[in-house]
Amino acid sequence: MKKLLWCFCLLLCCLGCVACGPQQDKSSDRQNISVNNYNFFGDEQKVIFKQVPQRILVCGNSGVETLVALGAGDKITAAVLTEAEDKGSLQALLPNARIYTQPLQLEAAVALQPDFILGWRRYFADNQLGDTSSWIAKGIPAYIQDASGPVPAKGRFPACTIASEKRFISNMGLALGRQQQAQDIIQKIDSELQAAEKIPAQKVLFVEFLNGNIEVFGNDLLCGDIIRHYGCSLVSYSAPFISQEELMEMQAAKIFVVYHGGEQQKQAALAQLHNPLYKHLPAVASGQVYPIAYKQIVAPGSDLLGTLKYVKQCLLANHPQ
Repeated sequence: MKKLLWCFCLLLCCLGCVACGPQQDKSSDRQNISVNNYNFFGDEQKVIFKQVPQRILVCGNSGVETLVALGAGDKITAAVLTEAEDKGSLQALLPNARIYTQPLQLEAAVALQPDFILGWRRYFADNQLGDTSSWIAKGIPAYIQDASGPVPAKGRFPACTIASEKRFISNMGLALGRQQQAQDIIQKIDSELQAAEKIPAQKVLFVEFLNGNIEVFGNDLLCGDIIRHYGCSLVSYSAPFISQEELMEMQAAKIFVVYHGGEQQKQAALAQLHNPLYKHLPAVASGQVYPIAYKQIVAPGSDLLGTLKYVKQCLLANHPQ
């Protein structure tokens, strides 16, 4: 009897050690996790994950940063960057991953043997990776990052909104068995959105000077949804490109100048509004001109929180940053 009792106690101790010790990620045993996405042409399609990916190819800096934020950076085997200046910092985060600054061709991608491909839409063109549908047909999940182009809300593509960024984070959490981490990020975004600061109603312009053209970011992009949320109105046009004369008539109280690259590119973009033709503009005259990186406002993924904080700070400001 004593021997039987001793064995029973030993069994309880062993079970207790198992319960308290490191737990295996049971998500790796899940089958057929399905998330909604779309193909290169904007047609809706489901992406099914039969197991948690272990060899991920990511095309796009914000996709990489989102997976890292979810705690899945060690699953990234290769990354193609949209912003080459981030190579050093991302390589430090992903010491075992191959980092590319130029798009991969189909053969090179196949050689990497990925079991999941996440990328901005443009990387799934025929002359690069090919449409997501062709990868899915081969049993490899392929996902176009939400709000990554070409011009979302146009044609069959969904709108770029705060909700679409949260959906992307949630979908990646599901696919990678990181639901709690995804919910933690989304909760921080929701808390920021619910902050009580009273922002004065004002007209806001997002503009990019690109190869001699002037492009206005409209209401159907993420910036439009953010500005609406903060009770302001975005200056928008039916066509994205405007003339210099139209810009000279702009009555926006705040102007965000979109730029690609690092500090040098940022200063060059801001210098565009130093043109004497624009000195009478309300935002320019009052010093309410703010730089914003393209990656902060187009498909930022997990960095949406930083974008919201920065935009709100600028909307509340009475002096240039």
